[in-house]
Amino acid sequence: RTSHGLKDADNYHEFCRLLSRVKTNYQLNELVMADSYDDCIAGIAQFTVVSFRNWQWAPNSLHYLMGLWEQLVTSIPYMKSDSRPHNLQSYCPMITEAY
Repeated sequence: RTSHGLKDADNYHEFCRLLSRVKTNYQLNELVMADSYDDCIAGIAQFTVVSFRNWQWAPNSLHYLMGLWEQLVTSIPYMKSDSRPHNLQSYCPMITEAY
């Protein structure tokens, strides 16, 4: 919810790396079932947009964010029909525009 600690380039880079591992460790079906999924995905989307707009600050970190969104979007066809909505269609156009 805050950017505390992310003003340091190393912390920022490691946070981007951590985010890129989220989808590697969990299926999208599992992520959407988490109580905090909606708030979390909104925060990640906002973080991604801000990162793309300020790409000069940490250009070597952005591919981790791009990889996360690629993994999330390419998982959509494999979602179970009875799972909660993923709401990625709300965030992907905004992220694409920022990129």
